[in-house]
Amino acid sequence: MTVEQASGLAWVTGYKDMPVVVRGACDPVGGVHAVFALLLALENRRSSGEGQLVEVPLIETALNIAAEQVIEYSAYGELLGTNENRSSYAAPQGIYRWRGEEQFLALAITNDEQWRVLCSLIPQNALLVDDKLATAAGRHQWHDEIDEQLNQWMATQDINALETKLLDLGIAAQVL
Repeated sequence: MTVEQASGLAWVTGYKDMPVVVRGACDPVGGVHAVFALLLALENRRSSGEGQLVEVPLIETALNIAAEQVIEYSAYGELLGTNENRSSYAAPQGIYRWRGEEQFLALAITNDEQWRVLCSLIPQNALLVDDKLATAAGRHQWHDEIDEQLNQWMATQDINALETKLLDLGIAAQVL
């Protein structure tokens, strides 16, 4: 928890209507960095016969992730904050509830073509003909309305078949 606070990552986790989440991504990200470093060290030992000391300070991995905050502010003057399950590049992106049950579908639309493909799956879709949503900027601005429509539509779908169809069409999706 200390690393999230020291690196500034706690500032961008959680939800707007909830307190800052003091536990976050640092432990798993640190673990991935450690595994990568160990694999490189093992490969070096295999080729050279020499061992290496591998150290992965958690704060360094956290600062690598937190650098996005500094870059966004330096380049665009935007101070990043809590963004829930949304990203700065994918829209819509979120976790959608299926039929009120404890099953969800995570979805991320990363470009305009994926948006058109998603819209083509939704019959009588008013979203598709709305020019304000044709670009990522528009979808970011109207994200709440899109989420509402997607939740309504997904409640009528076979969630596992939908996941398969989305993946086959090149759209990032995962039943949770």
